[in-house]
Amino acid sequence: MIKSRLALCIWINVVAISLHIFGNDLGTGIVLAISIGVPLFTIGLTGICARRISISIKHPQVCTQDETINIEITASGDWASYTNCQLLCSNLLTGEQHISSIKITPGHRMLDSISFTSANCGMIKLSLINITASDMFSLSSWKIKRAMESEILVMPKPLDIQLTINPRAKAVLDSEEYSMNHPGNDPSETFAIREYIPGDSLKSIHWKLSLKTDTLLVRELGMPVMDKILLLMETALPQGISEINHDQISAVTAALYSISREIDVPHTLGWMDTVSGAYISQEIINHGDLDTAFTQLLANTIKPCGTSTIEAYKSASEGRTPSHIIIAGLYVDAAHVFGLSTVTVISCMEDLLGLEI
Repeated sequence: MIKSRLALCIWINVVAISLHIFGNDLGTGIVLAISIGVPLFTIGLTGICARRISISIKHPQVCTQDETINIEITASGDWASYTNCQLLCSNLLTGEQHISSIKITPGHRMLDSISFTSANCGMIKLSLINITASDMFSLSSWKIKRAMESEILVMPKPLDIQLTINPRAKAVLDSEEYSMNHPGNDPSETFAIREYIPGDSLKSIHWKLSLKTDTLLVRELGMPVMDKILLLMETALPQGISEINHDQISAVTAALYSISREIDVPHTLGWMDTVSGAYISQEIINHGDLDTAFTQLLANTIKPCGTSTIEAYKSASEGRTPSHIIIAGLYVDAAHVFGLSTVTVISCMEDLLGLEI
């Protein structure tokens, strides 16, 4: 841009000096008129044709961490002008942003390409911003009011983890439909029989057994197990968190993805939509189900919220509990998981060592 303007200024000054030295003849006058008129003409023509410039982005739809992504940006129009813009790459999961400046050279079909590598997983939102068209001398800049957005899904890179499923737990996973640790309110299943304690509801007294044993006995109801293994991604951060470790967010997300791939029994993946606050879950039976679920999960933004995924899950589960919960997140409040079944918290890579379900 600066070079074009400088070259034009030098040329006009040379012509002006020539006029002063050689006199105001017809030839030098024509040259001066052309030297001034052509730039003015290109400025006006660029302004008219800027409205007809169309821009498109071409890139892969899905890739994995540390994979090089090639993005082609094409601008087409009726006039050979420069197209300037900025490519904003926003990782919706981690909140990272990166801006690249792009200048597409003149041509009927103007093309430029950039390459970058995403070290972190997440849904990458591509936005072309500050799009302008400039003439060949870069004397003018015409804003193009067109929004161009696209998305690239950067999947986590599976980690090499050693996951052990306890045979005893696996037996429960295959056969039991009710919690072995906590009573509930399902009258079709008995959790336990115990002696009456003052304050117990009279409706819970097992009268037939009480008459036989001559002791007041209470029947505790069973709690249905909704999910035998539940993987939770804590998508919410506590209020007041100002600095967020983007790499750690990606790391714990990749850890949860890898754990789900290694579990060889059906399980459930759950998280909270940080925009609506709704709890979302999906049954995972195979790797296809996992990739489908992560397409939605990676589009969430890990950010401070008024509630947590754990609270959203407890509200949606209606008192049901799985036999084992694995929670991945930067900040997991243990107070909210107290009383649930076996709980494993993954907040760093060290937590994956010797992981057992």
